[in-house]
Amino acid sequence: MPCQYGSKVEELQRECANKRRRANLPESAVEIFRTWFRQHAAHPYPTETEKQLKCVEQVSNWFVNVRKRYWRHNADGEHAVYS
Repeated sequence: MPCQYGSKVEELQRECANKRRRANLPESAVEIFRTWFRQHAAHPYPTETEKQLKCVEQVSNWFVNVRKRYWRHNADGEHAVYS
């Protein structure tokens, strides 16, 4: 007996495959932004300097995460990148 929902399931699978996944910020970064927002509730508009500092922090966090995920010392004591 054929599945009565088969064509709908296939349609939804195609639709999901075509949608781009939104890149979420790490929760730690979101918490930094939320804290800043709460502290500046009267005027929640960061200055250019504050935005630049947040960008530097994000870049720094990105490198920390990449090193944790992909960078290891190999048996010879040399560094190796793993995918």
